[in-house]
Amino acid sequence: MSVSRSTDVVEGTLCKWTNLWNGWQPRWFVLEKGVLTYYKSREEVCQGCKGSVKVSACEIVPHHVNSKRLDIIIPSEQHYYLMAQSETERQIWLVALGSVKQAAFSAETATAVSTNTVPELVHSIKKKKTKLRWYCDQLMQQVHTIKNSEDADERVEAAGRLNATCDMFIRCLEDCVDYTESTAADDGEAKEIRSTIPAFNGAQSAITGMVGALEKQKKSQRPSSTSSQHSGRDRSTRTDSLNIKDNDESESRGDEVFLDLNGNNDDSDSRRISTESLIQRESSGAVALVGGSSAEDQVPTFFTLMEHSFTKLKLESNDIPLGEFLLCCEGIVPVFDVLGSTAFAPVKMDIQGNISKLQKHGTETGCTFLLALIQRELDMKTTTQAGSATDALLWLKRALAFIRIFLHEACQSADVDLALCATKAYGETLRKHHNFVVRGVFSVAIRALPYYSTFVKSLAPSPAVANNPAYETTLKSDGIEYTKHLQIVVTTIDTFYVRNDIVSPQNL
Repeated sequence: MSVSRSTDVVEGTLCKWTNLWNGWQPRWFVLEKGVLTYYKSREEVCQGCKGSVKVSACEIVPHHVNSKRLDIIIPSEQHYYLMAQSETERQIWLVALGSVKQAAFSAETATAVSTNTVPELVHSIKKKKTKLRWYCDQLMQQVHTIKNSEDADERVEAAGRLNATCDMFIRCLEDCVDYTESTAADDGEAKEIRSTIPAFNGAQSAITGMVGALEKQKKSQRPSSTSSQHSGRDRSTRTDSLNIKDNDESESRGDEVFLDLNGNNDDSDSRRISTESLIQRESSGAVALVGGSSAEDQVPTFFTLMEHSFTKLKLESNDIPLGEFLLCCEGIVPVFDVLGSTAFAPVKMDIQGNISKLQKHGTETGCTFLLALIQRELDMKTTTQAGSATDALLWLKRALAFIRIFLHEACQSADVDLALCATKAYGETLRKHHNFVVRGVFSVAIRALPYYSTFVKSLAPSPAVANNPAYETTLKSDGIEYTKHLQIVVTTIDTFYVRNDIVSPQNL
């Protein structure tokens, strides 16, 4: 075996892909203090390294076909294509590199918790989720090898690798449990991440699967004072939410207690929806009891709980009130958090940036109507200037058209595939305006979309509502109604732009 491992150092020979002419060439690799360094050979270590990378900043990707290969990827920068002499050696390197990333994550998590910084915390949780998925893929691949191997020695060797991967997977889960326990003990004041719709947790979709499963494990180890029927229902919903029931307080109050991103119990009225509170539906004037067995038309959904919604936006003389329009645009942004805050971050940032530009133009000019603001630039012949309101509205409208088609497809009664919904929406709206680089980013984002069931539950204001038999039907009905009103706004803007020769119909 060409790999040696001490307490803090792993070193050995790996073949590295150099170029088409030289192909795979042996190189001497040393993993020490979180840095992977490689040299031309072991004998030439004293002459200096050929390259080095910080492991915590890399992605470690086992090859899905070649069981001896692993790739080290620095996002948007560099790729190391490596190949070990055997599957066992590759496993040693994978475990060592995974341990380094795990240690780096633990340090970042401790820093985030101690400083109570939400962005760092969210970033750390996302990294942990990626790590868990990576170990899960490894476990599945190794189990598949054992099941299909006819050689007894090969099965024994594969079982050894599986054992090491299981150890790392369990250690990763234990760190998650320790982390959630430490954050739950922190009674600092909760930080509000998004004020647009206070009832929805912006990080819910990012940590749905991981934290939900961990909380289910934690709850099974503690006595519960709720009835068996209620407890069973709660356990089934925890896999899709951050809701954690505090038994002592629940008996006296009957409220649902939510964890904010720092793990604090958030009792503020603006950050939770009580399962026994009454929610006023402004669109119909009806009162719905959250968590109860209410009728279908009483189930609150993401669309009916919006403070500012396109369903309530009224056009005046074929013009759109600027302030209300921008608030409605902000109201739809949380959908991108549910779809994946990382994958769709460019879309979200683009929407927010164009909203800010239009707000600035409205304040500077005193215009209170959207199309009047654009007409002013037409009269002044400034529509093509950089940073113009005309350009900002055009791109904001394109994003709204994308989300309208996506929601319309996602709210159909038939079986729904979010990837197909997003592909259709992107192809009909934004794709023709993007270069191949941005198209590649969207392609990755579409592949990272959550399952439809996760998407639907993440849009629910509370787990109790998500469990209501009428919830999904009501959500789809409200979504279709929402997209109808959004289409009116998009069509109004398109008509104005075409009528004034700002853009051609093909470039809307």
